Amino acid sequence: MLSIPFAEQQEQRIEVLGPDTVPPALPMAGDQRFERITRTAMRLLEIPIAFVTTWQEESHVLRSVQGLPMTLTGHALAFCDPHILDTQPLLVPDASINPLFWHNPLVTGSSQVRSFLGVPLQRMPGVRGGALCAMHVEARAFRQSDVLALQDLARLAETELQFDALGVVHRRVVARLGEMERRGHFDTVTGCWSVRSFRELVARAVADARAGGTSLALCYVRVKDFKQLVSGSKLRQDSLRQAVAYEVRRRLPDRGALGSLGGADFCALLPGADAAAVQAHLDTFTVPELRTEVGGTQMRLPLGFGCAALHDPAGHAGSSSGATEIWARALSNLEP
Repeated sequence: MLSIPFAEQQEQRIEVLGPDTVPPALPMAGDQRFERITRTAMRLLEIPIAFVTTWQEESHVLRSVQGLPMTLTGHALAFCDPHILDTQPLLVPDASINPLFWHNPLVTGSSQVRSFLGVPLQRMPGVRGGALCAMHVEARAFRQSDVLALQDLARLAETELQFDALGVVHRRVVARLGEMERRGHFDTVTGCWSVRSFRELVARAVADARAGGTSLALCYVRVKDFKQLVSGSKLRQDSLRQAVAYEVRRRLPDRGALGSLGGADFCALLPGADAAAVQAHLDTFTVPELRTEVGGTQMRLPLGFGCAALHDPAGHAGSSSGATEIWARALSNLEP
């Protein structure tokens, strides 16, 4: 059996994610983010079986399964065991002649799995914690194009896993704060920074950017027609705010932050190495429509933005480049 430093990385996993981040190895398939990835893998590679699994300690959690009865998924996990699946893709052209899988019920039983391709996933940069796997009932030498396609899909799965991990880290930080301090720093409904704390964060970020020669932008975000959408319902208002905050946070770049201004108004801090990087972040962030689901209803929400950057696209600092001035310019640019 191949040996990889899984146990050594386990310390990193617990340090980053906490010991109780992932429950025991019970099927949790059904997460639509990963369902789309496994369905796409089936179409691209023309395979009947695909799944995403994550690891914690010596257990597995299935995030999506296609083509296998749930009673057999435990046997499928033997193919992507962290002690077998190395840092590179694993190809098994014919499991029936590979001693690692001679006694696996998926190979010996009615499923008759023969070939396997697995790509490891990083739950945080440098910390492996799962796999995207493809199987076929026929012996098959996977092509290089198959490997590249599954690696591309694995990067999408990693993005989702790392976004979840950042949420876990955020919750752990919040949990360490006292209740009164939490109330002061974070909006209790959305988990975003409160107005006061976000202003302090922006002031520090502007000072750091000016001292370090980097750049940033401040961007107001508003859900248009918010009052009509919530129809006076406090429960619906909170659910919509939570959903909007979740989707808007997904657009943030590394080290970005989101503050809640009340109602469906938010403000985002978008840092970058230079003016060009900030502009690229703005292009990604200011997509004028947000799609989300609230109470089982799919919604397409129109967004308005008001943005201001510390530097213009040529990299020159604006005539007013303090935190207060950037706040004012962003607000004045907010779409009605």
